[in-house]
Amino acid sequence: MDEKEFNAGIGARVRAARLQAKMTQEQLARRAGLTRGSVTNIESGAQAPPPYRLALLAEAVSVQPADLLPSLAQASPTSGLPAEWANAVRSVMSAADEQSSSPLDDLPDRWVDAVASVMTAAEENGTSHGKS
Repeated sequence: MDEKEFNAGIGARVRAARLQAKMTQEQLARRAGLTRGSVTNIESGAQAPPPYRLALLAEAVSVQPADLLPSLAQASPTSGLPAEWANAVRSVMSAADEQSSSPLDDLPDRWVDAVASVMTAAEENGTSHGKS
């Protein structure tokens, strides 16, 4: 895994933790003392948070900082998911990337809920880290 993939992994985990906490990017930004733009950039993988900011983000969503770090062996947020789930996640993520402002905040709630459900199910089934 290269640095770009690693940063994207952090972003995916921050996004998943934020959705699990049922927060908007704006709410997470306020709780962590960041701007919404920084949260958007971190979630998209365009910006890697320094350790202190990573700890602030983790505290804001009630997880440990290590929970936001991907394994160096992790291939992608959809690796290990059943093909149908992986396609659904990629479809929603693609639609989110096409949005001009904050990726998931502007999507219909049912889409955000669907992504959160898939990511939660993947975690519970041990498939989010390439396990099957």
